[in-house]
Amino acid sequence: MMVLLAGLVLTSGCAVFHASVTQRYREALAAGPYDALIVPGFPFKNGEWNRVIKARVYWSRDLFEKGVAHHIIYSGAAVQTPYVEGELMALYARAIGVPPHVILTETNALHSCENLYYSYQLARRLGFEKVAVVSDPIHTPHLRRVAREFELPLAFLPVDFVRLIQMPKVDPHVDPSAAYVQGFIPLKQRLTRQEIKWASSGGRIRAEQAHPNNAGDGMEIP
Repeated sequence: MMVLLAGLVLTSGCAVFHASVTQRYREALAAGPYDALIVPGFPFKNGEWNRVIKARVYWSRDLFEKGVAHHIIYSGAAVQTPYVEGELMALYARAIGVPPHVILTETNALHSCENLYYSYQLARRLGFEKVAVVSDPIHTPHLRRVAREFELPLAFLPVDFVRLIQMPKVDPHVDPSAAYVQGFIPLKQRLTRQEIKWASSGGRIRAEQAHPNNAGDGMEIP
């Protein structure tokens, strides 16, 4: 009986969660089309794209093909592995049919907050005004908090896994060497725990906002 009840609660919770994602998706969709989509990166391990990267890249392609956005910004530096996350996602996006001329990369971000901030700054430099963010539903609430904290006027189009599963997909052969960083040192070896915590909570962004002439100079803690 308890197992059945737990199953019903879990199923109900999933249904409510999906309904919430669908509703937010419809609201953001109605506000489009967008000048650009921001797609946060994820570590590339074992020489192949994982489910997280695949979901974000395929969802961004689907939104572009439906006319929801005119450009896609893939964001992320080489953080945990020697592959630049933004460049790696761009390679896969091109391999599954996203036109190269709509793809942009942001390769400075080390954390989720920086994915949004630096990509939005890039979008504004290019004259883009309406920008949305693509990520999975679990990641999106955190990104929403980041957007509120740094007053970034972003919409959110989280991956709808029900729709995603129905899409025809392939695993294209991609040579990741173009995104490989020679002499790479993982972030946890470059910085102390205190520095990583500072940066992941938006410390570098705040430092750059306070001293815009020195933007991008490094990770020094004030």
